[in-house]
Amino acid sequence: MWKDMLLALFNLIDYNHSGFISRNEFADIIKLILDGENSMGDVNDAYIEELTSAMDFDKNGKIDFNEFLGK
Repeated sequence: MWKDMLLALFNLIDYNHSGFISRNEFADIIKLILDGENSMGDVNDAYIEELTSAMDFDKNGKIDFNEFLGK
């Protein structure tokens, strides 16, 4: 059940349906969530790069579903 919900979320973030979350797709959602929460606009490129790098285990520049799950 949780995996199905996470897959649905992954597919929403992967708006070009490539099967991967690109840095730009990830940046868009992070800005939407975090800027919307604190309205301070302090989500910068360095912060997004840090988050992306932490999730991109194989360092290919995109996040696949297993990486999204933290595997």
